[in-house]
Amino acid sequence: MLYAQVPVRATCFKQIIKPQTPISKEGEAFIQIDLLRFYISHCYLYRDAQKIGGSTDSIYLIDFEQPKPVQFELDHPNLVPNRLQFCIGVDSISSCLGAYEGALDPLNGMYWSWQSGYINLKLEGTYALNQQKEAFQYHIGGYQYPYNALRTVELDLEAGLDFILCLKVDLLLELWDWKQTKQLMRPCLSALRFADILAQSFEISYD
Repeated sequence: MLYAQVPVRATCFKQIIKPQTPISKEGEAFIQIDLLRFYISHCYLYRDAQKIGGSTDSIYLIDFEQPKPVQFELDHPNLVPNRLQFCIGVDSISSCLGAYEGALDPLNGMYWSWQSGYINLKLEGTYALNQQKEAFQYHIGGYQYPYNALRTVELDLEAGLDFILCLKVDLLLELWDWKQTKQLMRPCLSALRFADILAQSFEISYD
C-alpha cells in the first residue's frame, strides 16, 4: 500500500488565503479571513466505480492557522484514481463515541456539547465593499436529526494523485449571500443550507 499527502488550500479572488491578511479584488472589495478550520473525514479514492483506497478511519482537522503544511493522508494501491470522495464534518457515530482525542479533542475549539456535537466548519473574518466593513462568523455543525450538517463531496481527478484540494471561500460567501446572514452559531435549517453550499465550494487544482 502506498501513501499520498494531499495539500489543502483556501483561496479568495484566485489568491491563496493567509490568516489575518486582506485579499483585495480590483480595489473594489476585500476579504480578510481571521479563522478557518474544518473537518475532513471518510476520504476515499475511486477508479471509476471501484474503491481503491482512502483513509476510512481518520478524521482530519484542517486548520489554516497552523504553521505546518495543511494536508491529509490517503493510502492507495499502485493504481491511478479518477475520483475523490470525502465528507466535511464529523459523523454521528464519531460524535457519540466519546473518543475525544487528537483531531476530536475539545481543546481544539471545535466541540459544542454532546447534544450538538462537533463544529464541522469555523469561518470568521471581514468583508469590505465600497469602503464599508462587515464582519461575518459562521460555526456550522450538528449531527442529530433534523440538523445533520455532515456533507459528502465528490470531485473528479484528471491527473491521479498529483492534485491540491481547494476551498474557494469567495464562492462560498457569494453563493451564501453573506450580506443577508452574517452570523450562524448553532445547528438550524440555515446551517444546513450553508453546509450544502460549502460542499459546492471545493475544487481540484493542479498548480
